[in-house]
Amino acid sequence: MNPCATFPPSLGGPGATRAARLIALLLATAPPAAGQSALPPLPDSAGWGVHVLTAARDPAGALWVGTYGSGMYRLLPGAREWQAIRRDSTEGSISHDFIQAIAFGPRGQIWYGTVGNGWGLSTDGGRTWKNWTYDQLGPEWQYVAPGGIATRGDTTIIATADGLQITTDDGARWTAIGDRVGPPARGPADTAYPILDNEYVLRLAVDRQGWSVATLRGNQRLRYTGARWETQPLGAVSFPPANTIQLGGRQLKGTPCGLRPAGDTRPCLRSSSAASASAPKAPRTAWLRRPIGTGANRYIDQTYRYGSTMGGNFQQHQGVEFNNPDGTPVMAAAAGRVVYAGPAEAGALTVSIRHDTTVAAGGKSYRLFSTYYHNSSLAVKVGDRVRLGQVISRAGNTGRATNDHLH
Repeated sequence: MNPCATFPPSLGGPGATRAARLIALLLATAPPAAGQSALPPLPDSAGWGVHVLTAARDPAGALWVGTYGSGMYRLLPGAREWQAIRRDSTEGSISHDFIQAIAFGPRGQIWYGTVGNGWGLSTDGGRTWKNWTYDQLGPEWQYVAPGGIATRGDTTIIATADGLQITTDDGARWTAIGDRVGPPARGPADTAYPILDNEYVLRLAVDRQGWSVATLRGNQRLRYTGARWETQPLGAVSFPPANTIQLGGRQLKGTPCGLRPAGDTRPCLRSSSAASASAPKAPRTAWLRRPIGTGANRYIDQTYRYGSTMGGNFQQHQGVEFNNPDGTPVMAAAAGRVVYAGPAEAGALTVSIRHDTTVAAGGKSYRLFSTYYHNSSLAVKVGDRVRLGQVISRAGNTGRATNDHLH
């Protein structure tokens, strides 16, 4: 029941009877009608909830969800149990269990897109899959945007953090749509058109005249003229609600604990009655400025000691990640002197700065260093003095990296 709902006077206003109020309460909290019966719960062996990243319905009426770490689930019409589709060791399985895009073609095609390992296609009802991963894509194109697959007729468009990949023949041939910044990349495509304002695609949807594309630099419409692909600027775009689906007159949304009514804002996990933790101690370090401007990426995408931005592939990994298009300016986090500039692990173009700032701990003074990996180009050399916020390099994917980002 919505605690902010306002009842009309006939139900809950001044002068309403107790019986009328009770009837209104019962109607508001009644179970859904038969056509809106509750979905069976998603299989949850851990008990923490199944994190749903995308939801879609296929032409036959089956409900599909993509999850964070649990692959895909399909619920056939009238079924009471979800079918699991997971990555395994067989050749025809999906490539990754972190899935945030699902779409369907006119001839039974089922497309899925992952958070960090490309995308795939099934033409036999989901029994086997053809995948496009690192071997086909290279270090780019692997992060598919949320809900970032759209089909129209024989055309399928995959939206990624490196631009768009387009096929009209179920992946036999591809066309890449990117921008003019940074090193050019085609991935599996034969042809590339640098016509986007920015290659980092956030949303994609079919519209009446083509496809609406949202990037870090605004909105554009993508159209095919019969001879070539072209774009035009767009103002405000009304994209469909992300990670939602209509079911029996209700709108459901994907959450960290499964599919829930769109208006349900309750937390997935309730707080316990255990005593609260003690206040943290003062940090033994200094504050550094963000090396990536907030106009390019206002988030820190990962900060951890073990893990991987591909999700779930755990390994030792110290640092923070900023996912950005290649060519994004990288700035010095504090003033200091460049002590390394060149290739490092696996050829990653790297800059390391010894900062003027020091920190004290245990009666000793310590120097601070910052190191910036995977750049596409460097703007400084060893021995250079750099000031706070000075551009020292451009983000990329050199070395052992998947997708363009700053580590």
